[in-house]
Amino acid sequence: MFLLYTYTDVFFISPAVAASIFLYTRFWDAINDPIMGVIVDKRPFAKKGKGVYRPWLLISIPFLVITFGCCFTMPNFITSDTGKIMWAVAFYILYTMAQTLGQVPFGSMSNALTTNIQERGLLGSYRNFGENIASFLVSLVMMSLVSFFASKGGNGYAGAAWVLAIAAAICIFICYKNTKERAVVEESKEETAKVGFKESFKMLLHNRPTLCMIFGLFVAAVVINFRFAYVMYYANVYLADVENIATTINSVQTFVAIFYFWIVNWMFKHINDVPKYGNDNDYADGWVATAQNIWYDAIDEANKNRDNFPEYGGYFRGGSCLGNTAVTAGLAVCALPDGFNKSHPMADAMSPTQGRDVNGTSAVQKSMSKLPSERFEMGTLLNQRLTPQMLATEEDVWRFVDYLRAFEALGNFHVQFNVIDCDTLHKAMEKPEEYKDLLVRVASYVSYFIELGEPDQLDIIHRTEQNEW
Repeated sequence: MFLLYTYTDVFFISPAVAASIFLYTRFWDAINDPIMGVIVDKRPFAKKGKGVYRPWLLISIPFLVITFGCCFTMPNFITSDTGKIMWAVAFYILYTMAQTLGQVPFGSMSNALTTNIQERGLLGSYRNFGENIASFLVSLVMMSLVSFFASKGGNGYAGAAWVLAIAAAICIFICYKNTKERAVVEESKEETAKVGFKESFKMLLHNRPTLCMIFGLFVAAVVINFRFAYVMYYANVYLADVENIATTINSVQTFVAIFYFWIVNWMFKHINDVPKYGNDNDYADGWVATAQNIWYDAIDEANKNRDNFPEYGGYFRGGSCLGNTAVTAGLAVCALPDGFNKSHPMADAMSPTQGRDVNGTSAVQKSMSKLPSERFEMGTLLNQRLTPQMLATEEDVWRFVDYLRAFEALGNFHVQFNVIDCDTLHKAMEKPEEYKDLLVRVASYVSYFIELGEPDQLDIIHRTEQNEW
């Protein structure tokens, strides 16, 4: 934002040329980043015991300071438009390369600081939070620094840029001195097959989540850059007060971004704390019942107007006993904010989502009893997987009988069981020849476990392993 304004209103480069500098430099930046990634992967400093990523932070400091300051500084001996453009292009390209020199290793360094996935996620979150705080501080002080240096004569933006560059250098050095790479994966000595650019690009085109993320980042970058670009000009042209208005607008926008960061961070942290179906929670169970009633209301409406659907024949009936189609249905679903993994099996029939029913089998049947099962003319189905320890004694068997009686008394219709633990199922996948006689209840049918496809095997493994009634 400030650099674009400096180009057009301080260096007097035409807006079209200034915008082109930013546009075409980004093409080189797109090539430069992967090159830097390859260089970092060579680990030139790791062999000397200095780490894989940290040394690059120290190396980048002088390049960042010099190139950033020169981007805002135009020597007095350059007076022609061509000379100004060449200076601007040269140092902006060098600055983006200096950024790459530090940012690519910095962005990868969290993986070397800890092996804990949650800690890595927190590091990424707080890195973004730190960027927003820095943007907020720059918004507050930038125009005051510009005014201060302008009052001394000369280009106020250049003076402010050099001050900020030195401050950034100090922060980077503090980061370098106070971090330690504790979780660096040793480089494999075995030869591995190299994946070329063409193969990598093909894999990218078939990776829908990554493509969605790229598109989202592209849209976000366009919006953010547009926001930054118009503020200075709007404050100057329409409000005739660059210093106060621009500072206020930028500070408010950045503060909102910081506040939004905390909201999103809180949401992702607590999203799995909300009530889930299968735990005898009236709120969660009520929403499932509402969704099922809406669906069956649509079926009833279609039956009242059967003449509108001649291609479908006669009477529509609903049911919740889908066999193993929950596995194939999940293949069409992308990752969801609640932690659902891409292509993971959906919840089958009336069963809770795998791993979400944590209050025992009795809580599951109570949740099921709150659903409008009487409307499902094609029947309902609940799958449960019990550990063998739950039926280890005669007393345990009678508890099982009581469970079945309670299931019927609550108005539920159909439940079926696998009595097996995860360890046995994993062993059967690893050594199928030793488990040829292992039978499992898949859905409404029984099958030899080793004859199932891997997705169906994993579906049974991922079903909640119940160990209490």
